[in-house]
Amino acid sequence: MNIENFSKQYPQLQNQFYQTYFISLLQDIFAVLTDREHKSGFKQQALVLSHMFRVVETGQIQAPLWTTGNYPSNQAFLREYMMNLLRGAFPQLSKYVLWISLVVLVCC
Repeated sequence: MNIENFSKQYPQLQNQFYQTYFISLLQDIFAVLTDREHKSGFKQQALVLSHMFRVVETGQIQAPLWTTGNYPSNQAFLREYMMNLLRGAFPQLSKYVLWISLVVLVCC
């Protein structure tokens, strides 16, 4: 069973699942995708990441994904969180380039 099927088969558990595991999954997948040594499984990892962005952007996750801070929505939290991950992974890039990359990642 993959993450997308889980969401469809168990919608009543979706919020609890994502609230518990979303950030750790996001961190792990992002770390693998940005590591030059890891090349196998890129397509599958990108698909999981895309699904994760989609469920946030479409409002399918109702429970807050953050544990500290105050955000108006999961979408706002995800954008800020991803911006911080991108800054850490690519410190040589400007904030503008990172923002454009984030918009493409999350919205498209």
